[in-house]
Amino acid sequence: AASKIQAHVRGMLARKYVVRLVEEAEWPVKGWFEYTGMGRDCVQINVKFLSNPSFDAWRYFRKYGKQQTLLERIQEMQAEIDSCLRAYLGPAEYAAMEARKAAGQAAQRAKAEAEREQQEVSAMSIADQESSAIEEVVRAEEAEVRPAE
Repeated sequence: AASKIQAHVRGMLARKYVVRLVEEAEWPVKGWFEYTGMGRDCVQINVKFLSNPSFDAWRYFRKYGKQQTLLERIQEMQAEIDSCLRAYLGPAEYAAMEARKAAGQAAQRAKAEAEREQQEVSAMSIADQESSAIEEVVRAEEAEVRPAE
């Protein structure tokens, strides 16, 4: 009976210890406080902060980090840059800059689309050549088989 009680108590203590270790793994730094009595109403305090060797960055991020994707962060940064440019350049110059930027992007999209179409045309041409070569081989084999009959 005593061994069962001991096992139960040790199990409870171990579970509490694991919970504490998991919690401590989320601390980026650990604090070390040392108090030394200097007199009746005086104390000397020594405080040190050390990096936590068991720090788990992923758990810390899951608990305290923003759940924002990289794309959302880039979009926010772009919005901040655009607002600064709008304030610096003025509305007319900013609109002209945006128009030039949009025209450049449209030209790049058109170029990419033309290249993709050209690749499709060349792939279709190669496929046609392969099928005609196969067709010629099949016709030649059929021609060889017919006279033998």
